[in-house]
Amino acid sequence: MKKLLVGLMLMGFISSPMGYSETITLVNRSGDESTIEIAPQDQFLDVMNYIQEYFSGEESEALQVGESMGALQLDFSVSDSDVVVRSKKKPWRSYKAGYSKKDKEDIAFIVNTLARESLISIGSSTTSLNKAGDRINNLHPFNFLLCIFCDEELKCGAHAIRDRSGLVSDRFFGGITTTLQEEHQHHNLSPFLADFAKKLNLDVNLISPVLNNCQWKSFVELLIDTIPRKNDPSRYNM
Repeated sequence: MKKLLVGLMLMGFISSPMGYSETITLVNRSGDESTIEIAPQDQFLDVMNYIQEYFSGEESEALQVGESMGALQLDFSVSDSDVVVRSKKKPWRSYKAGYSKKDKEDIAFIVNTLARESLISIGSSTTSLNKAGDRINNLHPFNFLLCIFCDEELKCGAHAIRDRSGLVSDRFFGGITTTLQEEHQHHNLSPFLADFAKKLNLDVNLISPVLNNCQWKSFVELLIDTIPRKNDPSRYNM
């Protein structure tokens, strides 16, 4: 706290009670804003304690079961008219947010390109594939998988990718296994596993052991092997 006070004084945030900004905008890790009004007579330490309590409360609400909050990481931006305080922690991916039509378009482009195109064509599409991947980077991995396994064409694409060379399949599995590991570290998978399994008409007891053992590639391959096509369960050619 003392370092924070010194840092703010060096930034010019406060030199005397008359130096307070009229407003302070607080921005949490999800990007939600809250504005507080500061009067000239407000004590500096009282304002800082309020900011600390605000972000501590926001962080506590966002925690998953079994996770500790850790130290607050805040970024202060000062202008003539306002002070903006932002959480520096990376936002977690939201399972409840689902996926959008645009997300599905990007996922379909990635899956269909990796499943159908030649290695030369995939290489020439690298920039477009990377941009599409960046656009869905904040998508929860369960939502990414739901998008694929709730669509007949994309199911076929996942099968085709798995059966292709390592240059192709590693690109697909590398991305999804990375996000699964990141959300596992935030305890952001297990609370939603039952709902995820229900949406795919799967027995949660079938997939939970692999997930709980952090066998990310095996988890995705289990989905590929277990979820059939609706019209012809044995047909996966595209």
